[in-house]
Formats: sequence, C-alpha cells, structure tokens
Amino acid sequence: MIDRRGFAKVMDFGVARLAKETISKQTGLDGSGTPAYMAPEQHLGEARRASDVFSLGVCLYEMLTGELPFKGPDYLAQKERGKYAPAAMIVAGLPKGVDDMLARALAGERAARFPDPLALLDALKALKA
Repeated sequence: MIDRRGFAKVMDFGVARLAKETISKQTGLDGSGTPAYMAPEQHLGEARRASDVFSLGVCLYEMLTGELPFKGPDYLAQKERGKYAPAAMIVAGLPKGVDDMLARALAGERAARFPDPLALLDALKALKA
C-alpha cells in the first residue's frame, strides 16, 4: 500500500484466525500477525523495531528462495533455534554475504539483529554479485 506521501507500507491481509487463536491459547496474549512472518518476541506479545527487521528478513528469504524459512507448525521454537536452510543451499549463484545478512535479520535474539530496517537496507546494498 502507498500512503499519501508516497511511502510504501507493508500490509498483512493474511491474518489467520486459527493461528491467532493458537498463539492466544499458548501465550495467553492476543496474537496479531501471520506466524511465519512474526519475530519470536511477537509470539510472546512484544513488538519492537527489530521485530520489523525480522519480518523483512522472512520476506527477503522468501523472495530469494520461493520458500519460507520457518515452515511451522512450531514457529517459535524454529525461530529461537535459527532452524532454516541457508538461502545459498536452495538457490545457486547468490551473492556472497547473503546468508550472513539473512542470518542477522532472522536472528532469534532481538539484540543480534540489525538495529533498524535502514541498517538492513545498507547491508543489502553492500552485497556484491
């Protein structure tokens, strides 16, 4: 979606009722979002700037590979453990550093991620083919 000033906004129209109910039952909190794209802390009812970095990392991974990094059903455990296939194992010829950039964006610990989306953008620009 594009706002009045011309800025793109990421919208999530795929909020699944069953996933929301499951998260709510597991955590006792009201879960909003699509579990595959949510940062680990969002599963526990907390969202910060680094949560957006995680979601962007999931989107980048999916754009590069055609697959989601975390396939569920135990999304939170997979994310906390960093259990996903490196993108370079799925797609040959990716620039060096892609897997390191994605690992930082998809880090289970918030403090290990890029501090904000602009830092992630800078890392993307720094990749060489």
